[in-house]
Amino acid sequence: MTATTLSILKNKIITETDEWLAEFTKEGGVNTLIEILSYTMFQMASKTGAQALKSSAGGQASIIGDTILSKARAIVGCIEEGIIRKLITKRDLEENPSVLINMFKSLEYFPASRPRILQLFIKTNAISPEYHELVLEAFTQFRSVKLSAFRMLMQELRDGDDLLFKISFMELINAIICARPDLDKRIAVRSLFRNEGMNSIIEKLNNEFPDPDLQAHLDTFTKLRKKDLKQSGIPEGSGEVDPFVIVNSLWENMQGTGLETTFTTLLDNYYRIGMPVEATRIWKLLEQISSYVSAVIRSSDNLSTITISEIVLKVLACCETGSAPRPRTKKKIEEVEEKKEEKPKADDPVADKPKEEVPAPPPADIPAPPPPPPCGPPGGLAPPPPPCGPPGGIPPPPGPPGGPPPPPGGPPGGPPPPGGMPGPPGLPGGNSNRDPNRPKMLPWRWNMLPPNQLKKSVYKDLSADKVDFDGKVLEDLFRADIGQKKKPLKSSKSGEGAAPEKSKPDEIQPVVLDGQRCTIIEIIMKRFSETAPLIKKHILDVNFDFLSLNTLAELVSLFPIKTFQSEYELLTKYDKPPETLSRAEQFLYELFTIPNIRNKLMSFMFCLEYKEKVIEYKDAIEDIDKAFSQVKSPKILRVLEYCLAIGNYINNPTRKVLGFKFGGLMKLVDIKSKAPGKTGVTLLHTICAIIEEKEPELLTFLQEVGAVSQAESNFNVAQAGASFMKKSASDLRSEVKSLNQPEDEKMKEFFEATLSSCDEILAGYDKKLVEYQEIVESFGEASSKDIAAFFANWQKFLSSFHAAVKFNFAMKKKEQAKKKEEKKLASRKKKLEEKQKKLKEAKEAKNKTAFSLSGIKAAAGENPPDPPKEKEKRTFRSLGKSAPPTSKDIVDSLVGDIAPLKDMKSRDKVKRSLAQSEAPRSLQTQKSSMAQIRRKKRKQTNPDSEGKKFDVTW
Repeated sequence: MTATTLSILKNKIITETDEWLAEFTKEGGVNTLIEILSYTMFQMASKTGAQALKSSAGGQASIIGDTILSKARAIVGCIEEGIIRKLITKRDLEENPSVLINMFKSLEYFPASRPRILQLFIKTNAISPEYHELVLEAFTQFRSVKLSAFRMLMQELRDGDDLLFKISFMELINAIICARPDLDKRIAVRSLFRNEGMNSIIEKLNNEFPDPDLQAHLDTFTKLRKKDLKQSGIPEGSGEVDPFVIVNSLWENMQGTGLETTFTTLLDNYYRIGMPVEATRIWKLLEQISSYVSAVIRSSDNLSTITISEIVLKVLACCETGSAPRPRTKKKIEEVEEKKEEKPKADDPVADKPKEEVPAPPPADIPAPPPPPPCGPPGGLAPPPPPCGPPGGIPPPPGPPGGPPPPPGGPPGGPPPPGGMPGPPGLPGGNSNRDPNRPKMLPWRWNMLPPNQLKKSVYKDLSADKVDFDGKVLEDLFRADIGQKKKPLKSSKSGEGAAPEKSKPDEIQPVVLDGQRCTIIEIIMKRFSETAPLIKKHILDVNFDFLSLNTLAELVSLFPIKTFQSEYELLTKYDKPPETLSRAEQFLYELFTIPNIRNKLMSFMFCLEYKEKVIEYKDAIEDIDKAFSQVKSPKILRVLEYCLAIGNYINNPTRKVLGFKFGGLMKLVDIKSKAPGKTGVTLLHTICAIIEEKEPELLTFLQEVGAVSQAESNFNVAQAGASFMKKSASDLRSEVKSLNQPEDEKMKEFFEATLSSCDEILAGYDKKLVEYQEIVESFGEASSKDIAAFFANWQKFLSSFHAAVKFNFAMKKKEQAKKKEEKKLASRKKKLEEKQKKLKEAKEAKNKTAFSLSGIKAAAGENPPDPPKEKEKRTFRSLGKSAPPTSKDIVDSLVGDIAPLKDMKSRDKVKRSLAQSEAPRSLQTQKSSMAQIRRKKRKQTNPDSEGKKFDVTW
């Protein structure tokens, strides 16, 4: 079926009678249309459809693509008119849910038809709750299958200039949300849009599109949202979290830290996961893992030494226990550090207990055994259970028969319970299965089933004791100590007989600095393959093969500015040989022998960064010069003349104003019209409309001010670069003055060359700054020194001006679309009136012919004229019928008059019009239909036509 045929069918659906539509449905026309729609949308989603979209967007034309595009546009129009004329019913939509989904998909392919298609969904949604469910289901499915298309519509709602689309889309959003009866369902539907940045979209539309119709829909959305929040008892602002706010705030914190690439990579990794088959389960697991990682990091004491392995192990522990660690406060961290410094008492039995003997906490699914009761004062003998009071106390009375067993006694290693008394209750599952002689293995961190689930699981009939295997193979492969150096065994005894613990011979404990500081220094030392004396030689010889920016940054990190002076005094005043210091202290001691080491390293870094800084500074200055030349262009000055003239007209001052401060342009958007139907239109909109009417070429200045949008940031870059060069040049000048030794001559020459170039750049910056301040003063700004704020105001004015031009253009399109729709409705109405007029004239002509024939016959004496009441009987009697005729009889009597017509379309049209005009009222209630009569007639004239479908061409 071609696009031309579908266009003819669309016109017939619009203009034909209900009987024709019923016959079309009975012949299977609706099902055929639905099949054509599905196949055409499939073609549009394929490569051929991509060619069609390319040709429609102004690309290279494609015959196949144009054909499919025309066909898709025609079939969408047929479906649209079919729903409006109720040719496609609720039952059809329920049996074929793809209809509405494909209509949603057509929004991607036909931008010009979007407002009309959206209005179709709005009217369909309002018919009944059943229709609303169909529309909502189709919309949800469309968002899931064509998420990119949905986001494209949201982007068009935010930044597009089609005002009718914005109004229709917001009306559809409100219609879908308001039709939900339950609060939870309304919130769920609203979240589909909120997750795409709906709050920021509404804010932008409120500021830039003051159209009354659009503003009404925006207010409806906001009021309904506030009502739902109030009904749910959630304070406004805390009930809904905008994901864009979270991402944007986090991104702002990341900027300038050097972690921008890391942050975008992290988001990209989550984006690549996408929406897999089990999306809900996968993303819930990721949410839980992220919460565990966040808790582990916030609860760690020292983030400078934490590793991936530690984080993963702690997250696995959280997965097993089901609870995350609590974040540590500063007070708790200090208490822990104080406890670490305290030495354990000599009589404390816990201090002598080996660390490996501390029992691991039981899993979360298994209840922990009851704790032992207090067992007397420390240092005393552990009393036998069950008495647990102080020595000499009265033992507690025995428990009732059948009661729980007595609690365990004393600490580990104490005497066993008295004979006849049961021991402490064990863990569920029987006695301990741990083999004390088995070596420590790499753990398999599985999740054990609780006892109440074992009976219902597949393990109820399984037993691990039935499996026979060689455990030696597992020990050889998965023993924990494989590849590790054996540590000397620590003696558990304390006292005179205990052997003293020997430290490693090549390790010397920190003497001057604390242990944590030495650990950080050793981490940095491992990044250098050179020794401290060789590094010192490279610095003094100005060896840039070694002194790269990364190397200098690592070296500078060894000397924090807060502790530099104190560490320098501690190490330089150390009166013992340097060999008695630890490795980290010796490394730092050697570098401190270089005079003013930190300033030298910073000077080297500045000299190496200087060339890049100069390039960045010159580029910024060049862009700033371009921005100042753009704001002084003749077109912008002419626009300011319009603003000055309109301001004088509105304010009507006693004395004509000859100029105004540039900041006054920011207030144009605050002056809003109060005229009916024009509320929200600002003075800036009016100025743009006047300029567009008088001198439309002036509006092109918006395309000629590209440098102004980046001028603020460029000036901040130039200012920061100049400040950095000033400070660094000052430090460098001081360093050059201190280089008086002969071995410093090479370093001094290098520093002086950089200093000379830097002074020249700074002198040019001062001259530029004076020029910029003069231009700012020429625009009437009071504070000429705040150049960045000047460009910020310019950017704000240009954005507002562009939004005003965009709004005016959208309003024009809206008015043109309304006029076009009114013209279309008027044309359709005129066609219907002409058709009715022709039918009426044909009826009158037929009646006149019948009366004239009867008059001739009466004059000839054949039959006298009948009274009007006997007309029908005479007509029927002339057909030779004795019984009351049927509709078939009437059509058969007219076949002779219609037979000469060769055009099937004209013949059938006459048959329908005559059958409707000549059929008596008593025959209209009979069950036989025109379709049945036509089928019988076609069967008689052409037996091969039986079984053919309805032909829309007639």
